[in-house]
Amino acid sequence: MRGGRAFVVSANSAGLRQCFVEEGRLRFARLERTVDMVPEAFAAFVRTETGRLAQYLSTLRVLPRDGPPVQVIVVAPPGQRPAFERTL
Repeated sequence: MRGGRAFVVSANSAGLRQCFVEEGRLRFARLERTVDMVPEAFAAFVRTETGRLAQYLSTLRVLPRDGPPVQVIVVAPPGQRPAFERTL
């Protein structure tokens, strides 16, 4: 991703990695540990946590409240893509 803003979210056995990239530069990253969940619950958790991240970055004024939509790129665990597509 070269221009604009994006969230890159990856979910795996280590947990949920959320990154905020702006103009090709990493601005924020965090890893949240997770417990074992069924794919649908995990996908819902990813959706909720990504929304919370957007709200947090808006509070810090990193994301403008009335700015354009932010692209979200999700890397789903193997075999869980259908559950993520239904939920996200």
